[in-house]
Amino acid sequence: MSQDEAPQSTTSPANTPEADANAAALAKTATTINRKWTYKLVIIIAVSAFMAGFFLVDGLVRYPARGAEAAEYLEFQYLQAYDKERGGISGFTGIDDPTSRLAQLAEKLRTTGKLDTVDEAQKIWLENLQLISRLSADATAIPRTNFKDQQPVDTATKRLETLTKTWTTSEGNNRKSPTPLSAFDIPSQWVGMAISAISALWVLMVFLSGRSKVYRWNP
Repeated sequence: MSQDEAPQSTTSPANTPEADANAAALAKTATTINRKWTYKLVIIIAVSAFMAGFFLVDGLVRYPARGAEAAEYLEFQYLQAYDKERGGISGFTGIDDPTSRLAQLAEKLRTTGKLDTVDEAQKIWLENLQLISRLSADATAIPRTNFKDQQPVDTATKRLETLTKTWTTSEGNNRKSPTPLSAFDIPSQWVGMAISAISALWVLMVFLSGRSKVYRWNP
């Protein structure tokens, strides 16, 4: 090889992977959204929307149903205590104004420092009804149409008989009681739903904003 001859490159610069990538990029007339970014945001939106729906169903259906079940059991406990401690239940006419009655029990507890067995059972029952927004005569008065199963409640005696059959086993023992709601159970579902819904909407706005920005090639 003479000094005037330059060494020959085995690879043309025009055919390098980098050059091919640049050529492919320049051939495009407009930018597009990155697929991985799109998939990630779609998954986040879907999960957030699902969680919002999950919390909504819990707040509207599952927890109120559990609270209604617990309220029925607590009513059974209250009527049992009333029948035993107050000399029978045949003359009991229910509670026409449970809101006022609950306030009276709270005031009695505040001033005396304690409640007897019947009043304590009544207070717990009414508080549970309050948690599921059922502190009204359709859950406490006698006679009434019961809110939970739409069955008529004619007398306290019949009501206690019905609840005894429901909440007593064939061996004569009480069935396992349902877990009463706490004051935070239902409100926490609304908080969870709000956070999930806001997250889904925020990520959706980010996604739509990203899609709306398109950069075009200007030679």
